[in-house]
Amino acid sequence: MKINIVGGGAIGLSLAARLSRSGIAVRLWTRTESQAQIITEHGISLHGADGGISVHRVEAVCSERLLGQSELAGSAPGDWVMLTVKQTHLADGQTIRLIGQLADSGGGAALGVLCLQNGIGHMERLRDALPNVAFVQGITNEGGLRIDERTVAYTGHGELHMGPGADAEGQKMFVKALRKAGITAFVSKDILTHVYRKLVVNAVVNPLTALYGVRNGELP
Repeated sequence: MKINIVGGGAIGLSLAARLSRSGIAVRLWTRTESQAQIITEHGISLHGADGGISVHRVEAVCSERLLGQSELAGSAPGDWVMLTVKQTHLADGQTIRLIGQLADSGGGAALGVLCLQNGIGHMERLRDALPNVAFVQGITNEGGLRIDERTVAYTGHGELHMGPGADAEGQKMFVKALRKAGITAFVSKDILTHVYRKLVVNAVVNPLTALYGVRNGELP
């Protein structure tokens, strides 16, 4: 199995490092060439909640390279795409084109594009923009903090929930791969319940972090 991860923020880095550690082939797509280069040269440094530090090699590519010269031409496509950018980035036409190319590239189509954005409304916009892509809504409450372009602190274990995909067997294999990497993943028939639950939590937590001047996960 090969997984394309779009977004080099805290969640993207954490997922990429842990999947790579478990033996899954990962390709991480970044917004900048500098981030792709430093990850390619030095790997992702994962700081565990137990204080341990490990480094994991991951294939990293700047998204502009795919858009500019069909980076995936002739190569094996990923089985799944994990979209970890913030919802605001989905308004960018470049990001939409990237998702479309990753979902159907290299002579084959991805089994699904898992969207891990907070909030609501983005799934409708994605499906309107790319009606032939098999989008799957997801949500995660795992904690992570990006320290620099290649370093991420894993600050708290949580769960990843996703709605049912079009290919049930392929999705089972995907969930199995996530669990092998230590990511507690579930397929939920009621994904919106988990989405709204996190919306409510964020509505409480985000003002408090601003009030106390701390990051999420550091509240007293």
